[in-house]
Amino acid sequence: MNDKVCDQKTDLLISNIGCLSDTLKSAFELVDKQAEITIEILDHMKRQEARLSELESQKVRMDRIEARLYQLECKMNKVDFLSDSRDWVGMFMTNLAGKYGERELFDAETVLEKEMDLTDHEIKSIQSYIIIY
Repeated sequence: MNDKVCDQKTDLLISNIGCLSDTLKSAFELVDKQAEITIEILDHMKRQEARLSELESQKVRMDRIEARLYQLECKMNKVDFLSDSRDWVGMFMTNLAGKYGERELFDAETVLEKEMDLTDHEIKSIQSYIIIY
């Protein structure tokens, strides 16, 4: 009888070892699967990090483009202002031509185009025109 009990306990031990072996195999399979998932997650994170870096670079480029656009808008506004001023100067020169003759107008236009200093005669002509109007 002792042998029979001993054989039953041995069979139970072998059965338990088999179950333990199956459990360990399942645990190792789960660990392997978890490692694969972790690697996939890390790869995904690296791709997302690279994408974020690319987006940050694009943001910097967009900020620079916006700054350049703002500069161009300011420049355009200055050109519009100068264009309006040029129209005013043209009317002023037409009035001067009517009052002082074509020669003075030609001289004043030449001075303005070449950004030269005005002569005393041109300054006096303009001052007298301003005083009259």
